[in-house]
Amino acid sequence: MLISAVEYALLMRVPVLTGLILFLLPWLVNRSLTRSLLLGLFDVTPVGVLAVSLASTSVAAIVSDDCRVIYLHSFPRGIGGLHQQPGTPPHWVWFVLVLGLSLPVIVYTVYFSNQQNPGALGKRVRWAVLAVASQLAAQMLFVRTFETASGRVQWSPRLPDLFAGYPPWKDHVSATAGFVLALGIYAFFGLYGKRRLGIKANVPALCSALMIMMLACSALSSISFFLDLWHVPLLLVLLVWGYITAQSQYSDHFYGLLNRPADAQPAPTPIETICATKPAQKGRVILVAANGGGIQAAAWAAQVLEGLGRDLPAFADSVRLISSVSGGSLGSACYTYKQAYPKAQDAFVAASKSSLDEVAWGLSWPDFISSIFPWITKGWMGRGRALEKAWIRNCETAGYPNAFLDRPLSDWNAGVRNGTLPAVIMNATLVETGQRLLFGTTRFTANSNNRARVDATELNGASKDVAAVTAARLSASFPLVTPASRSNADGLQPHVVDGGYYDNYGMATLVEWLDEALCADDQSVRSVLVIQIHGAPVSPDSSAQPDKLSDRGWFFQIGAPLLTLNNVRGAGQIAHNDLELGQMQHRWFGKVPIHSVTLEFPDEDAPLSWHLTREQQDKVRERWMTNAAVQKGRGQVAEFLAGLDKISCGCPTCKHV
Repeated sequence: MLISAVEYALLMRVPVLTGLILFLLPWLVNRSLTRSLLLGLFDVTPVGVLAVSLASTSVAAIVSDDCRVIYLHSFPRGIGGLHQQPGTPPHWVWFVLVLGLSLPVIVYTVYFSNQQNPGALGKRVRWAVLAVASQLAAQMLFVRTFETASGRVQWSPRLPDLFAGYPPWKDHVSATAGFVLALGIYAFFGLYGKRRLGIKANVPALCSALMIMMLACSALSSISFFLDLWHVPLLLVLLVWGYITAQSQYSDHFYGLLNRPADAQPAPTPIETICATKPAQKGRVILVAANGGGIQAAAWAAQVLEGLGRDLPAFADSVRLISSVSGGSLGSACYTYKQAYPKAQDAFVAASKSSLDEVAWGLSWPDFISSIFPWITKGWMGRGRALEKAWIRNCETAGYPNAFLDRPLSDWNAGVRNGTLPAVIMNATLVETGQRLLFGTTRFTANSNNRARVDATELNGASKDVAAVTAARLSASFPLVTPASRSNADGLQPHVVDGGYYDNYGMATLVEWLDEALCADDQSVRSVLVIQIHGAPVSPDSSAQPDKLSDRGWFFQIGAPLLTLNNVRGAGQIAHNDLELGQMQHRWFGKVPIHSVTLEFPDEDAPLSWHLTREQQDKVRERWMTNAAVQKGRGQVAEFLAGLDKISCGCPTCKHV
């Protein structure tokens, strides 16, 4: 009995594994390694509960149907040396399996989404019940239809031996019909999502993920059932097909280039940017470094910049550079865009709005199809462009629907030159060389040391540009969430990924930029304040906390390299950040005071995806208003703008004044 159970479990490995993932999904998402990245999947609208419930029951139905076919027909097919022909379980067993596998996801979605947005529990429950009832009714209809048909038409075709075990036809035809229905559901959500890109209420991200599970389970179960007769590993088939598809250039990801406007002004140099400061703040310069970390970093950067602008009228005129990375680039782009177009959406509101649904749609439809059949997807929009469309939408308002965030980044150069806009540099990384790639509205001079950096104009040519939203997206190309992309220019082009690979704090670019400005003309700068915006707590202490230490086994070894890479982005890079800034302060000590203030979001476990729940948004606002360390930093910025050079920031000047 035990041997037979193990044999059938191995043959049903694809649907069994899919069913386990579906059943355990709420638990898996709440683990420490995945919570910050995936928990936002379960925060959906009441109507979104319908889509998630339908998708969850569809996955469970495919798992149930595939298990049934493999269970009933593996012995006649002669797979695996099975010892006996199994009995036929009653139909209710498969219906119970559908309910048992899908309910954890449905129940947790209803619970979590209602916890984040209370007041519509009854509506969520009704949508969930409707989806489950519809799925079970459809299954019952399938069973009765094919049982009735098989009773009337006794068809047992004569097939070659390689198709042994496929008759009786009703089970395989019903499974095929189920797959066709699932494919129809997949196509419906895909087309609906495409129509809703850049519009509110898209396909929920969790629904998109479940659609991938559904199709993968159905297709891989069928392939494994066919190939197991010859003991051909399913993984080998996937590797071979993956190698074939990887040879197509259309399986790659691209970002679009724009023609630089003929009337676009050239980006100013660092000293030209500083000298454009408004007369009231002449000589007192604020530079900002905004770090990475997904939507949390974006929302916090926007909150800090917007909040300081509201509290301190002189702040906006004094900010001459924002060097940003990853999520911080989205926050800085939303802030600068609001400065350029005052009727646009407030920076914090725009930066904190979810864009996870669009990313998931792009991953689950165009990118998924492209990974399997790249030859038919030339020119299709991927998840990178879908993310841009969400950000453009988030910056729109009812009275100002035209979001010019999709226009060339060089459109902002004129505002930087006349002092009405801060210069921005969005830092990315080139995969092939490891260099920083700078998308900016300010430029380094040709004779400056550029061994570790490449300006976008050098890479793409002076006549080409990227949209502001594209620059932010490329800077925020978080691993797997957003793809490594290359430009759509002719010839081979390098791939661009998240700026956090090189410097997750934006400090390297800021220090080099300031040093060039001071070397060019240190008489025009009386004092400098560097504001460091951190979207989550970062400690330079290299010693691990006791609660983070534990005995680990072989499974830990698999993920250790990725875990190390993630932690180095924090603890490792902050040491370089402090060292670079400290060297800069000491180099110019006695000539130009260089102060530093850190405004850091104080809570751990900040979300890394592109979704903030309402609770998380409220927490960002609340910490800005009440946290003691943040209030101290706000006070130091106010003292600097008031003309003081003793703001107790710990820099060499403050220690010696």
